[in-house]
Order: sequence, then C-alpha cells, then structure tokens
Amino acid sequence: MVQPDRPVYSAHCSRDQRWWVADAPAVPGAEIRVRHHDEVEPRLRNFIAFLLDVDRDSFDIAMTVDPWIAAANERLLDVTSR
Repeated sequence: MVQPDRPVYSAHCSRDQRWWVADAPAVPGAEIRVRHHDEVEPRLRNFIAFLLDVDRDSFDIAMTVDPWIAAANERLLDVTSR
C-alpha cells in the first residue's frame, strides 16, 4: 500500500528467459535480475535503498508487470484451482 508523503518509485517487471527482470527508471542503475518472482520486490527495494543511501522502508514501489505475464499467471491459477 502506498503511503502519503513518501517517495514512490515506479518499476517495471518482465521476463527474460528464466530470469525475472525489474527496473526503476527514476533511479539510475536500479535494475535487477532474479530467478523467482517473489524475490523481485524485496531485491529491488534493497538495491534502490543502497543506490540512494536511504532506509529500505522509507519509500514505496509501484510495480507494473508485462501484460502477457499477468495473463499467463491468470491462466495458470485457473488451471491449478481445478
């Protein structure tokens, strides 16, 4: 949840073969690659905090995901819920 009066960094997440790739364009150099989707937000948060020399809890991330990934995840959830 985004809190008022805190910086919000927009980020984009996509797939590159077996890797999840995320970047925050407003923070130069803030791009990560991870193997598992549940690592994306915490790793990007830690890296942004490192690059800006701020506390990792002092900002929010507004993440967008490639639409084809979201659609594939919905189909996967539909199949596994049967």
